[in-house]
Amino acid sequence: DQKDVLFAQSLKKTFNKEAGLTEGSWEYITDPGKDFLLKMLQRDPSKRAKASDLLNDEWLSSTSELHVNKEERKKYICRLAQISTVNSFQHAVLAFLTYHQYLQDDSEWAKNLFIKLDKDHNGIISKEEFASVIKDGELFLGDEEAAKLFKKLDANSDEEISYSEFMTGAMNFKTSISRAALEQAFQFFDKNGNGLIEKAEILPRLPVGFNSDYHFEELLKEYDKNNDGKISFEEFEAMMFEIANSSGGLTQINPFLLYNDQ
Repeated sequence: DQKDVLFAQSLKKTFNKEAGLTEGSWEYITDPGKDFLLKMLQRDPSKRAKASDLLNDEWLSSTSELHVNKEERKKYICRLAQISTVNSFQHAVLAFLTYHQYLQDDSEWAKNLFIKLDKDHNGIISKEEFASVIKDGELFLGDEEAAKLFKKLDANSDEEISYSEFMTGAMNFKTSISRAALEQAFQFFDKNGNGLIEKAEILPRLPVGFNSDYHFEELLKEYDKNNDGKISFEEFEAMMFEIANSSGGLTQINPFLLYNDQ
């Protein structure tokens, strides 16, 4: 209809070099890049590109090749090992932060790396894909260690690493964990709004295999400083800043971390 025509014309004008968007950040976007955006911004769903087609788009493939070389893959796959140091509750909080996009600018490398790992471009990383790139990155991890790292990233134990699971593991804890972000996360877990996180509020949100009374009691032993059987915001904040302060530029994987089954 007329609205669709006007919408399409508006988009074409927006991404047209002659429309005046050649200065500033726009001058760094190539014509193939603009075409890629237009494929996603179709008003008519039947004309809008599918995710699988976008993942195989020539521009996206060439971009990932440009920004993720072998040394970068090695460096950043190492960072993924940091997920091995967190417990189940910390992992759930990190997943919340990922979902709500509390990510810093350096998350771009992770997006590109995900594309490289997902060799068949189906939106998930299989064990085979993960293992092949781990070996290609020359990280000196054996099959058993690579399998355990995969298990740490696979939060819901479905034998696949989704994009959100990958981004949770790739998060820069030091720069992404802030008081403001933690306040939002705490409100999410504190369902009744009483300023305390209780067992019934935690267990349903813990990763599969870690949502038992036993795991809750283990969390209390370490973080419930006043022994009231609940987690206050101060205790919650201390728990999360613990991993923010202890993480830092990992440059190699310590295989022993992969055997930490918290």
